[in-house]
Amino acid sequence: MLALPADRAPATAEDPARRAADSIAALYRATRIALNAHADSLARTDRRTSAYAAAYDSFAASRAAAERLRETRDSARRAAPAGKPLPDSVLRASVRAPLTHGAATLTLREGEWRLGFIDAHGVLTRAPITVTIKAKAHDTLVVRPTP
Repeated sequence: MLALPADRAPATAEDPARRAADSIAALYRATRIALNAHADSLARTDRRTSAYAAAYDSFAASRAAAERLRETRDSARRAAPAGKPLPDSVLRASVRAPLTHGAATLTLREGEWRLGFIDAHGVLTRAPITVTIKAKAHDTLVVRPTP
């Protein structure tokens, strides 16, 4: 996780191809979560019934659609241009914290900040969000990284 004072943050133009790839990836993750829940419910159902057969047919069709969505996601990721690493001067001016169990803790002074996620190469994984920090405030903000 990375935070930069808004006045020192570089202008970032979000790439439409990257945004499309991220949107497809989010849809695929949601689809997989739903499929896992459906599979769990099937595991608890009597397999000898016609209701199970119908539910399994529905699951199989959803699974096939999810595979096509995964292929689309992978293709969109390959088509999206690679991001450029942030300059060292920007990284030095930032407040950073590693994600630990999906969470990061940042201590920021009052003002407007840009928050984002960077990969191991210093590349923003998506466009940063802007937050305003108030003096002596303690807040929790949930922001999920894009895989």
